[in-house]
Amino acid sequence: MLKRLAAACLRHPPSGIRSLRALRAYRQAQEILRQQPVTPGDLGQRQLDLACERAGLPVGEVRDAVARWMEREPLDLVAAAKQEGLDDLLQAAREHGVRVAVLSDYPAIAKLEAMGIAEHFEVVACAQDPEIQRFKPDPRGLEVVRRRLGVTAAEAVYVGDRHDVDGTAAKRAGMGFILVGSTLEPLVVALGGMAGMRC
Repeated sequence: MLKRLAAACLRHPPSGIRSLRALRAYRQAQEILRQQPVTPGDLGQRQLDLACERAGLPVGEVRDAVARWMEREPLDLVAAAKQEGLDDLLQAAREHGVRVAVLSDYPAIAKLEAMGIAEHFEVVACAQDPEIQRFKPDPRGLEVVRRRLGVTAAEAVYVGDRHDVDGTAAKRAGMGFILVGSTLEPLVVALGGMAGMRC
């Protein structure tokens, strides 16, 4: 994505640089809202408004930049970056009775579909869903997903790549946590120990 953004900046410097400003402000807004107390209102709109304020750009421009560079442009790259063995892992989870779901800070279904794995997940949720409206490490999203799956916190394990965000959310939700990096090995090991769980 960085190469594509750089190419866009070289082709059309003014608009490319404004897109970079918008994306940077949008990510910063997420981190700011992550640390703030929960307030009523639409989380996605609050993030967008804060990003516009920080970037000094109009709402439509920031919204368009996010839609293009965070939602549409990454789809082919996400598909190409799918790790070998992921399909086998998800199939093994199903065969062992391990139920899987996704909770993301952003809408995830299009990316799961691009990887060809959407059908493996019983629940796909994001922070902006009406029932959630909170970023991790607030445990609300995990609690909503757990209830939709119909499992208890003791039966659930959350897999994430940020201990400070994902691990803290799991701890607050009373469930286990697995930290993963660039390989599937920790998941494969964990799956062997979860064969009897209703995760």
